[in-house]
Amino acid sequence: MRVPTFLSVLLLPLAASAQLFGSNTANPDPSAQRKLNVTLQVSFPDVSNEIVSVGTGDRSVKLVNGIPTRISFNLVNFEASSIFVEAIGGSLWDLGKDVAVRNLTSKKLGGMEVLKDQKIEIPYEFVNEMHPREILLKLAMMLRYEEEIVTVTAYNQTVVVVEAPTSLLDPQLLFLYLILAVTVAYAGYFVYNTWLGSVIPITKRSRSDAPKLVRPTAPLAQSGKYDESWIPVHHIKKPTTSRARSGAKGRKGGD
Repeated sequence: MRVPTFLSVLLLPLAASAQLFGSNTANPDPSAQRKLNVTLQVSFPDVSNEIVSVGTGDRSVKLVNGIPTRISFNLVNFEASSIFVEAIGGSLWDLGKDVAVRNLTSKKLGGMEVLKDQKIEIPYEFVNEMHPREILLKLAMMLRYEEEIVTVTAYNQTVVVVEAPTSLLDPQLLFLYLILAVTVAYAGYFVYNTWLGSVIPITKRSRSDAPKLVRPTAPLAQSGKYDESWIPVHHIKKPTTSRARSGAKGRKGGD
């Protein structure tokens, strides 16, 4: 079905939401759309999206929660004339239920022209947040050729959703550690003041036990005197000889 140019411009947002991103029902029948002679592939350039094994035995990429998943859409036009890229995007689907769990953010390109035999690469990214599990990732590109809107599937495989690896230097973990440390410190202070403070006596040091400060004496003037306070007593007093003692006794007896 072909529509006039002015109608195609008006119907682009509606077509994008219904065919590409916004439907929670099964995908429309691909056989009802026109087949374009193009090649469309996607690649995951980030190391975080390494190839892993899924439950079906196939190998696919993993989506890390909280980390942007970067994707490259690679398109080659083999038609006889130019085609125009209107939008790219995708959705996540429950396995076996054919129901969209989440519609990814669409990227509108406003009719990017791709000439005959031209190859282009369009970057795209989204951030995923959901419980770890296996899920179906569908990526598509909406093209306009000869005023007809065609949705081309670029990726339709099972991927694995995983949690981001934790690090001790993660700001969120550091903030959590700080909150826990403050909480534990406050709880310990409260317990001590409430119960232990009245049980454990606080010993106070008496003034007599306090170390006494000895002030150094000022240097004496050069007058021949010196400070005798630090000299032992037996060195200051002159010892009396036995002869002096006997003479003193004799004088006492004569008196």
